[in-house]
Amino acid sequence: MKSFKILNPIEISIESFEIDTKDIAWYKIIVKTCETRTWSVLRRYSEFDTLHSNIKSNIKGIKLPPKKIRKSDDFLQSRKNELEKYLNDVIEAVNENVPVELVKFLKPDLFEPYSVLYELAFLLKKVFLVKIKRKL
Repeated sequence: MKSFKILNPIEISIESFEIDTKDIAWYKIIVKTCETRTWSVLRRYSEFDTLHSNIKSNIKGIKLPPKKIRKSDDFLQSRKNELEKYLNDVIEAVNENVPVELVKFLKPDLFEPYSVLYELAFLLKKVFLVKIKRKL
């Protein structure tokens, strides 16, 4: 599984949740690196579930809070706290080798345009190598 090295500590918190017009709860994740770089991303529970399915082999023993029917704001507040703990446990478990799925989930490209350039360079290199192999 492809991963990225963490060069600087990451702090993750879930600041709040909001309910959209379709009655879907969205959690506002705040990501902070290097004490100066901060961005936020909105994620719903199903996206946490997809992330967990994709990285569970890297984070043995860490469980995603179970899916339940939302009953109240108190429930959502509790779930917000559980999801924040989950993300921090995941970051701690992967140590410095962050799975690419987690990187995409946290969307550093919203703040750090170089990550987009890195991905583009990676894809171009892959395509270029495939074309060279076909010519040989």
